Amino acid sequence: MNRTAGLGYSADAVEYDEEEILEALGIESWDAIETMYPLVITTGEPGTDYDGWRDVNGDPAEWNDDGTGLGLCLKYPHDGSFTLCTHPGNDPEAGTELSAGWILSAGGKSVVVIVNVNFLEPTPIEIEVAGVFAKTSVTYDSTDASYIEKKVSISDEEVQNILTELGLSSLDEATVYGYDPTTGELIDSNITGTYGNAGVYDGWRNADGDFASWSGNASVPACVKYDGKDYYCYNIAGCEAQSIKTYWAIANDTKAVLVEITFNYTAPLDPDLIEIAQEQNIDMDPGFPHAELVEGEDYNTYTANADLTIAFKMVNVDVQDCDYVVIKFAEPVAAGWHLAFWSGQDLVDVPEGTTEFKYVFADDPNCGVVDGVLPQICMMTFFGGFTAPLEAKVAGVYKHYVGVADGIAGFNAAQPKANGKYFEKGQIFIMKNGVKYNTAGQAIKYLT
Repeated sequence: MNRTAGLGYSADAVEYDEEEILEALGIESWDAIETMYPLVITTGEPGTDYDGWRDVNGDPAEWNDDGTGLGLCLKYPHDGSFTLCTHPGNDPEAGTELSAGWILSAGGKSVVVIVNVNFLEPTPIEIEVAGVFAKTSVTYDSTDASYIEKKVSISDEEVQNILTELGLSSLDEATVYGYDPTTGELIDSNITGTYGNAGVYDGWRNADGDFASWSGNASVPACVKYDGKDYYCYNIAGCEAQSIKTYWAIANDTKAVLVEITFNYTAPLDPDLIEIAQEQNIDMDPGFPHAELVEGEDYNTYTANADLTIAFKMVNVDVQDCDYVVIKFAEPVAAGWHLAFWSGQDLVDVPEGTTEFKYVFADDPNCGVVDGVLPQICMMTFFGGFTAPLEAKVAGVYKHYVGVADGIAGFNAAQPKANGKYFEKGQIFIMKNGVKYNTAGQAIKYLT
């Protein structure tokens, strides 16, 4: 068989005559096979299996992180389907020929199955790319452990737009390609089966969003796997805060459209940030349109289609002992959003591309904070200046707590007896040298 060089863990199905093997063994199904051993090609003898991995000679070998000495992996067909892949850390070059085999036995008979693989140069794909037809995003904290799975999806409307553009009745009829944003090239995705073994380089991307071999470190920080309208994402621990645009291309014979998945890493929150619940308060402004709200695990999505549309509006916000509020966006925002923090109708623009908007009380000569209360935090459209539908993905709205006790720094909820601020029953308390204080600096009780 032939295999395109550079596909890594992306799996190929091996075509063969299943009935010929079963007939040779005198059985009717794979369930009747009594023993199966990997073939040691150099000796012709049965060997010990290491999950199907072989060295460059075709002999069984143990998988390792960087792929040293490995040739390919030929999985045993428990369901009658052989699959084959390579190690992205040691992918055979084009022009390489490798082999792997199995010895199957039943009823005193044995057959040897050998797969010879020729590795070929990737073939350029000459298909028109019509543009981005669907978008979604995923967010990880840079302190998260590696390989946390998160599923994101495109909408049913976006799926229908893709199918209409391509003249297809379902995504199952489409051909799926990888897409490198740096070069604008389509890449044979070699997708087989479910997301677990699907995609060029198994879905891994570098910091530019281009497909890359898995490395296990921050040089290849993002993994996005295709599964129809769903996309399964995996992260790498310790990556710096960044946003990576990744793509899959869905195509017919002549045209491809792109699905854009923004892969976000956020820096850990300042421990002194306290989240303010996002509210729309529709009853307060019945004459104004309100944005469509989709609540999510990592962010809330607000979509506006008209002037004077309110996304969120929190009023009389308690900012006692705080010095600023900040709105964090999961993705850079498009032009057209505005914010209000005062009692009147004054608005400030949210610049296009903003990922964080900070309103510092001391920097505003017209600051409306009175007795520790901020009149409002309102985000809305005004008259024009945007293209509908206008979307904003808000990761959180926060106030920055300053505190009143000297010598207290950090946030320590896990060890409340240590010096620091922590929450208890919805309130902030301060521990200093074994004494528990409220935010007014009054000692509440002593703890040993």
